[in-house]
Amino acid sequence: MPGLDGIECTKIARSLGYKAPIVALTAFADEGNKDACLDAGMNYFLPKPIDKVQLKQVLKTCMGYDGGSPMVYTAPPSPPESAATPPAPVLEQGPPNLGGA
Repeated sequence: MPGLDGIECTKIARSLGYKAPIVALTAFADEGNKDACLDAGMNYFLPKPIDKVQLKQVLKTCMGYDGGSPMVYTAPPSPPESAATPPAPVLEQGPPNLGGA
């Protein structure tokens, strides 16, 4: 990811209210990286090479197929009315061009 790594992206996403599952898929499988990913707000950590059984279980859990509730996205609250963007001004249109030079 240009300019940001997965940990930084996760921190930003979580700070903006993103609640859907985030799964780390990484070649850096040491405990320090695992802890950093989970501390940043990721829900799961899967080291590469990916274990198909583990990946399938994580996806089943995220989607609610393991008997639990699916992990679903919850939209952040709407901004207060005073913070809403004002409507764009209406630009007046001149008379139609009826031809000529």
